[in-house]
Amino acid sequence: MPIIEDEQRKIEYTLTTLSDVHFIKIYLDDLNGVQVTAPAAKPSNKVDDFLHKKTQWMNEKWQKLHHDLYETVEWETEQPVRITYLGRSYQVIMEAGSAVSFHFSKGKFYYTYLEQFTHQDKQRELERVKQEWLKEKAEEKFSTLHKWTILPEPDKLRLGYKDERTIYLNWRLIQRSKQKIATVIDDLIEERTY
Repeated sequence: MPIIEDEQRKIEYTLTTLSDVHFIKIYLDDLNGVQVTAPAAKPSNKVDDFLHKKTQWMNEKWQKLHHDLYETVEWETEQPVRITYLGRSYQVIMEAGSAVSFHFSKGKFYYTYLEQFTHQDKQRELERVKQEWLKEKAEEKFSTLHKWTILPEPDKLRLGYKDERTIYLNWRLIQRSKQKIATVIDDLIEERTY
């Protein structure tokens, strides 16, 4: 599969060339990722150049379609800070300390930040440790959801893909309920498209 790289991620895409098409089209398919149709006469470097210009649009469109997978921690609200894991939203208890730590216990997340952190540092570090924790949990939990081998993959603007007897899921899916994750797995096995 061809790949485009930007500062956020690698984007794999499927390229279909057709003689009766006169312009490049981009379609974001949940299960199969970025689908590109281009004129057969268009040189591949021109297609790549066009796609590089569209990476920001693809990222924004994907995140808008799957906003639940890209929620950032909101500090500026009167509501307690919450993080979603396996379809449920859990409160984050925050406190200053001598070392950064992040863990989940008894239905709550606990985040300790350095006392000298600015407000922006606290938020940035919480987002980083949250993503790290969710990636670890995706690796741990995905394998328990199906008899097939299920492995997490980096965020590549697709929910996952099937490779023989292995399913690779976007690690961000760990934020959805087990039932919704199982539906994505079944759709990948059956090779459905959205």
